[in-house]
Amino acid sequence: MITIPEIVQQIVTREPLVEEGLQKGIINLSAYARTIRPQIEDILMKRVQTGAIIMALRRMQTVPHNGTVLTSFFHIKPNIMIRSNLTELTLENSKRALSAVAELIKQNAEDHRNIIAVTQGVYETALIVNTDWKDEVQKTIPQSAVNDTVHNLSAITISLPPSNVETPGVYYTILKSLAWKGINVFDVVSTKNEFTIVFEDKDVDFAFSVIKSLFAK
Repeated sequence: MITIPEIVQQIVTREPLVEEGLQKGIINLSAYARTIRPQIEDILMKRVQTGAIIMALRRMQTVPHNGTVLTSFFHIKPNIMIRSNLTELTLENSKRALSAVAELIKQNAEDHRNIIAVTQGVYETALIVNTDWKDEVQKTIPQSAVNDTVHNLSAITISLPPSNVETPGVYYTILKSLAWKGINVFDVVSTKNEFTIVFEDKDVDFAFSVIKSLFAK
């Protein structure tokens, strides 16, 4: 039979910000217990005392948080680059659109001043380019293949050490910190050792200060 502590753990695990708050001791346990009590009672199909839920939450607070590897990782100061004046186009996943994107990349393979980030999804493809490069993009990509265009974007690229692919929680820690500060992430793009986060222009300065503060000075 499932127990109250097991249900509480399941609920908290689905809410990373709450889990972090418990570890830091900044969650009002009584208020949170009252909030999740209806969920627990629905699962158990019986009345549950708020005190029992609070006890389960306190036990979770005392569980050692294994963040040694992650903490060590964030003591490595990375290169952080900001690129502004960006546009994201959402393209249809058609042969003509993808061929046009491939041609665009080929034409600018040696020019590292321009950013070309391509993410192909199941039904659509996202293309991020410099806004002042729009004339060349319009010449290459058929406008009928463009489903949406968003301007006034900026990107922060973090050059991470190779160990990032073997360290759980790297992306989570960065994105969690932005979420805690109420900063909206417009899009993300990653390669093995680079993590690029796209923001609206109005958010990028604050986002940069938050990301920089994560790493050792």
